[in-house]
Amino acid sequence: MSTHSNASASSKELLHLAFTSSRGRQDTGSHHSSRHKPIVVTKDVIKAAELLGMVLPDDERYLQIAVDCVSAVDFPDWEMLTDEGTGELYYWNQSAKVSAWENPKHEYYKNLFLQRKA
Repeated sequence: MSTHSNASASSKELLHLAFTSSRGRQDTGSHHSSRHKPIVVTKDVIKAAELLGMVLPDDERYLQIAVDCVSAVDFPDWEMLTDEGTGELYYWNQSAKVSAWENPKHEYYKNLFLQRKA
């Protein structure tokens, strides 16, 4: 199950937004080290950043969190289902017997962004 399109974007999808310096950037707490690597920002990353509550360009120092969100696999214990009454998507965790309207992966990365920004 995947809620985003393929993260390996074509050159047509790439936006001309990359960071080649660690100057002014804060640690995102990410397991990916990008201090000296440019961050290639695709349309999927921009969508994820907005979904996580980032306001660009003000929050561009946190874009690695959005990159990680796009490239992360969905949480394996969660299943995406459709509410029969409303047709809306929701997420169900069979082992914990809990449901959520928001994708748990997005919720995790949104909380990470808010913690880092605080």
